Amino acid sequence: MPKKKIVLLCGLCGISLVAAIYSARPWGFGRERTPIWNADLDLARQQARATGKPLLIEFNAEWCGPCQRMKTTTLHDLSVAQSLQKFVLVSIDIDAHPELASQLDVETIPQFFIVDFKSGRILQENRIGAMPPEDFLPWLNAGSDSSLNEVFPNFHDQALPASR
Repeated sequence: MPKKKIVLLCGLCGISLVAAIYSARPWGFGRERTPIWNADLDLARQQARATGKPLLIEFNAEWCGPCQRMKTTTLHDLSVAQSLQKFVLVSIDIDAHPELASQLDVETIPQFFIVDFKSGRILQENRIGAMPPEDFLPWLNAGSDSSLNEVFPNFHDQALPASR
């Protein structure tokens, strides 16, 4: 009988340990802590208008290994996740929306743009592909680059259906 109690006690301790680790993990362990990326640019613009936040637009593809790797690592890093809260996030699949990718000369993916929702002005862009958190975070937190005066083509007229 004591052996059964020891086994039961060990089992309960194991379950308690797993629960403690799960609840203490700061990011990326459950859906409730996963950043929400819109697949619909129109919806994202409405959310940006309502919140006053700029848009962070990511161009990617399902078949893109670096895109998927960045999605599961960099974009789930705690520091990056905290910075992502300053934006309305939108993810554009280049296969579903090649015309939009073409308008912005997207050649390397993943590619990111920070866009002012009012004017459509591109505030920041990243054309170097996937980045680890230590490189992506400074880019994400950088101030407006005054050399980027390009305006998102047809920003206010562009209507995109949900791609995912």
